[in-house]
Amino acid sequence: MKNLKFRVVIGPGFKTDFSQFKKKHNNFNFIKNADMGKEIEKADLVLSACGTTVYESMYLKSNIIGFKIAHDQRDAYNYLGTKKFIVPSNPKKIKQDITKSMLLIKRNKKINHISNFPDSFGSERILEEIKKIH
Repeated sequence: MKNLKFRVVIGPGFKTDFSQFKKKHNNFNFIKNADMGKEIEKADLVLSACGTTVYESMYLKSNIIGFKIAHDQRDAYNYLGTKKFIVPSNPKKIKQDITKSMLLIKRNKKINHISNFPDSFGSERILEEIKKIH
């Protein structure tokens, strides 16, 4: 995995200093306070906890490996994994999941079924249904 380049987005509340890590791993670039949409669009593969970012990644039809890092993400992790919107992963199998996913991506194959995810016109459909009531 040394030939892969990683862009790690760090939120404003994250205080860890990554300078020592970067000295040993020059294929990692840490970005603070990034425009998430632009970063997701640039990515061949998104690794994300199953919170808000995973939904933004799904909307942008990204290849996603998802993680459950908080108790309240369990349902999203299980549902999105079952529907194959994400590749569900964990620390024990992340290297294997990244390697397998990158091989598929290099062959121009999607690693998930994100094309089955609803489009962005849900609010319009709901509005049309409400109009039918009146």
